[in-house]
Amino acid sequence: MTSRAPRPLSLALAAVLCASGIGVLTTPAAAASLPQGFTTVELLAPETTLNRVDDGTNSTVRLEAGAGATVASVRFEYEVVTPGLMGDDVSDPIPIQTVDRNDDGAFAVEWSGPPTATVPFTTYNVRAVGLTGAGVVSGTDEALDIAVTANPGVNLTNGSDLGHFLVP
Repeated sequence: MTSRAPRPLSLALAAVLCASGIGVLTTPAAAASLPQGFTTVELLAPETTLNRVDDGTNSTVRLEAGAGATVASVRFEYEVVTPGLMGDDVSDPIPIQTVDRNDDGAFAVEWSGPPTATVPFTTYNVRAVGLTGAGVVSGTDEALDIAVTANPGVNLTNGSDLGHFLVP
């Protein structure tokens, strides 16, 4: 013979357990972190477009890179790629900003974006240049022919800048 609690009682018991925290995960959930073990400088963002539209937080473009332990800072640069009749004309690299590694292990900066292009179909090359503590270039990575878009974007924030709740 088996005993079954009435269905309303089972639902009430489940609600009490959920509200009290019993049966809930006892360890905090972890956000996905940056991959460990970078051996070279890797430009993580942007990938394909520069979005200058307000995403609800700001209208900047997030530049982010990862790098190995020998890299102390990363200098972000861009080049203007102007289409021409005889091929593309690429400007000299224009520095954006040099940043140190943040608490999340990445190198990131919010950039206002390149100046508005005066020639249609102008694109940009964005580069991350890894620098050692002595300022020696230790590697680069770049994204080529990136277009500026007016599509809605998503704001990315450093994980260490976000508040979090730990289950008591």
